[in-house]
Amino acid sequence: TAPTCSVTGVTETNANAYSSGTSFWYNTAGADNFIVNVTASDGGGSGIQKVSFPVTTSAGGDDTTSPYTFTYSWDAADVYAGLTTLTAYDNATPSLTGTCTLTITKDTTAPTTGSISYLNGFTNNPATNNITLSNGTDNVGGSGIGTVQLERQSATMTVGVCGAYGAFGVIFTNPGSPYTDSTVTDGNCYKYRLVVSDNVSNQATFTSTDELKV
Repeated sequence: TAPTCSVTGVTETNANAYSSGTSFWYNTAGADNFIVNVTASDGGGSGIQKVSFPVTTSAGGDDTTSPYTFTYSWDAADVYAGLTTLTAYDNATPSLTGTCTLTITKDTTAPTTGSISYLNGFTNNPATNNITLSNGTDNVGGSGIGTVQLERQSATMTVGVCGAYGAFGVIFTNPGSPYTDSTVTDGNCYKYRLVVSDNVSNQATFTSTDELKV
């Protein structure tokens, strides 16, 4: 009886890597390791001789002891992507094998088509300061939208004229739309931007020419 195998998951700890089920994404903006975890069994009773892990982002190898794992690494020069086949070998009859697969994708593309808009002009009611947001979309086959941060910068307003703006700072993470920023105060000007990161830290910033005056 041929062995069976299954990829039970990928272990990664770097913000430039992400896994879901039997899929793994990595971003060459940062180098690190990931561990592929496999279960294998042999219905014939002789057991598993080894599980073979092929070359991917780095050299492959074999694991002869359950639980079957292998650690790969990647760096800035890596280009590997594709459907990776792992092979379990029968202990008594090595020609009997079972295979399982892992999809590995290099993702270096930031999200696109996001937007942000808000009142361009004066308001005397902060409770109606509604900000319309769109997170945009990730590239086809990408790791997906991860974290969204709404940022704000402010300046002192003098006789309706905005002074020098300070640095942007995060005011909310993963906001819904519309988002109401009722913390603005009289005598100030405000600008907002939306910073969208995918699950492997590709980042896009969406801005507006609007300027809120309170």
